[in-house]
Amino acid sequence: KMGRIFLEHLGGARLFSCASCDANLTNRSELISTRFTGATGRAFLFNRVVNIKCSKVQDRVMLTGPHMVRDVSCKN
Repeated sequence: KMGRIFLEHLGGARLFSCASCDANLTNRSELISTRFTGATGRAFLFNRVVNIKCSKVQDRVMLTGPHMVRDVSCKN
């Protein structure tokens, strides 16, 4: 039996949203850096993101050097 999915909203004027379902993920004030590049393209670093599922932490070598990363997907 499926329950309801409860989504959070951080507020703010400039939001980052899921490209598939438009769920709010974070806002501009939580953005730390856009200066990362991974195997699939640009990668962003945020202080706080909501409404996501996270993979296990992985060590990856990105074009910007070695980093500990998690893949994320929308929980909606």
